[in-house]
Amino acid sequence: MEEKNKSIIFKSSNIINNFEFKDSNIEEVIIQSSISKIEPEAFKNAKKLKKVVIPNSVVEIGSDAFFGCENIREIIIPNSVLHIGENAFWGCKRLERVVLSSALSVIENETFCSCSSLKEIIIPEGVLKIKKGAFSLCDNLESVRLPNTLKKIAEYAFFCCTSLNDINMPLSVKQIKAHAFSSCRSLQNIKIESSLSKIEKYLFSDCPSLSSISLPGSIKKIENGAFNSCFSLKEIIIPNGVKKIGKKTFSYCNSLERVSLPSTLEVIKDKAFENCKNIKKIHIPDSVREIGEDVFSYCTSLEVATIGTNVVELKDRVFNKCDNLRDITLPKNLKNIGYRAFYECRFLQNIIIPDHVEEIGEEAFCNCKMLEKVVIPNSVNRIKKGCFKGSLNLKEVVLPSLLSAIEQEAFFGCTSLSKIVFPSSLKTIDDEAFASCYKLKEVKIPTTLEEVGNKVFNNCKMLN
Repeated sequence: MEEKNKSIIFKSSNIINNFEFKDSNIEEVIIQSSISKIEPEAFKNAKKLKKVVIPNSVVEIGSDAFFGCENIREIIIPNSVLHIGENAFWGCKRLERVVLSSALSVIENETFCSCSSLKEIIIPEGVLKIKKGAFSLCDNLESVRLPNTLKKIAEYAFFCCTSLNDINMPLSVKQIKAHAFSSCRSLQNIKIESSLSKIEKYLFSDCPSLSSISLPGSIKKIENGAFNSCFSLKEIIIPNGVKKIGKKTFSYCNSLERVSLPSTLEVIKDKAFENCKNIKKIHIPDSVREIGEDVFSYCTSLEVATIGTNVVELKDRVFNKCDNLRDITLPKNLKNIGYRAFYECRFLQNIIIPDHVEEIGEEAFCNCKMLEKVVIPNSVNRIKKGCFKGSLNLKEVVLPSLLSAIEQEAFFGCTSLSKIVFPSSLKTIDDEAFASCYKLKEVKIPTTLEEVGNKVFNNCKMLN
């Protein structure tokens, strides 16, 4: 080994040993052809290192070999190199150009993580896997060319590559793991032509520039948060074959206007379309048997919704604060309507509650200010707390013949309600159940009533 002007030339030894130049002040390294291996951490944190010449005798670069060498600007890895260890070039902040060996089959964990000046990378043909975080936090990376041999892209592989603007996924790719492209904030277009069977958790979440994506017909599941906070996405066509849409899959996709759901879909999990403020119409096919909580919560432009025949439960807050919902068709086999299911659906005028409904949750229709008439089926035996509270335009209510209880504030503030007929089955009316029903002037109370709460008809000014 010869040292001159802070340059190091290797002449004879076979390897560069572990830690040999860790934390050193060397600026240039020219490795001659006797070297076959650069051991782990050999140049770790050699922060002044600007140039490295690697000969075609080298077959392996160890893990962390050039970790934190933040002044290297170019690295050409010869075709003799069969393996580069994980974190090998982690945090090489000024690295602008990389040429990879054509003999590589794997890009290891975080190999080029935090190489914040890297603008382009060409993954050579022959690479089968890109491992966890391999190019994560490369925030100036604009272009990535993936090889036709690639099979797997691991978790966080391109996480937070904030300048990356498009991706063409080769047919060969079989698996892309969670968060692989999340927080790629400039990503506009994705074309997936591979045989993926599912879109993994948070795969493209927080990609606010993403405006279009083409999904292959091989997809069977779209997992939790896959497209969460893709603010520019306007349309999504879920291909036939998809059976499940996971939690928060499209939540906060504020520009999403059109959603096409396939006839194979069975499950839509919690908050799947929460805060999609531009969806106007949704048709849920008959194949769907489960709709989770908050699925369409805060979809403030939603006007029309049709729910397929196999749904038996509307879970909590499913249409919560859908301000413009005017027309909804409920399935005939529906049994339960959950807590705040239609809370503050202010423009909902009419709703037909199917005959098989057994339970309507607390505040289910609270503050539905335009609701005019409700017929509650005979299968319901209890009207829960605040169920129709604040429904200012509610003029007519038909109570079920087997009703046993009306809970606290159930019809509080229904200021247009003028008449109520209680069935003979009624046993209990709780506190303030009809308080502030200003126009209520006729009430027929059955002799079977056993318990009457406080202020049941408080502030009902027209009631004698």
